Amino acid sequence: MPAAWGWRLSFVLGGFLGLLILLFRHWVPESPRWLITHGRAREAEEIVASVEREVTADPASLPPLDGKKQRLRIRQYTPWSEIWHAVAHQYPTRSILGFTLMVTQAFLYNAIFFTYTLILVQFYRVPAESVSVYLFPFAFGNLLGPILLGRLFDTIGRKTMITLTYAISGILLAVTGYLF
Repeated sequence: MPAAWGWRLSFVLGGFLGLLILLFRHWVPESPRWLITHGRAREAEEIVASVEREVTADPASLPPLDGKKQRLRIRQYTPWSEIWHAVAHQYPTRSILGFTLMVTQAFLYNAIFFTYTLILVQFYRVPAESVSVYLFPFAFGNLLGPILLGRLFDTIGRKTMITLTYAISGILLAVTGYLF
């Protein structure tokens, strides 16, 4: 495969995937909470009513709410002071966990993508113009991961799935490092 084909193929595939996402947005409703917070309460009510009609023929037979109420404010933006208060004071342990997960994910992801080409060329003598073929499985895995695992985050639970995916990734990284 000529080196010039790699970027052309990714450009075409990226455009195709972007078009698919735009088309799917016609069938996937916007989040009612997002609509309410952006001053579009009528649209939110229509979406909730539509979902209720689809779930049951009799919307009144849906189980009652647990009694908890949420406060939603309509606004154009969220002040930085509110964000800082939530991060530093309301949810400090959750913020530290989220930051740690993002840093480790970015480190591992970038470690693979920035060094994989170097390893293939330097140690495995793969021609530089063919390296994009070896990167394709990673890109395909990034696409399939949320599609295949997304439902498990809803059924098994976020905490369990985050723990499992990070643990499995760590084990696979250690095994790969040992094999190299």
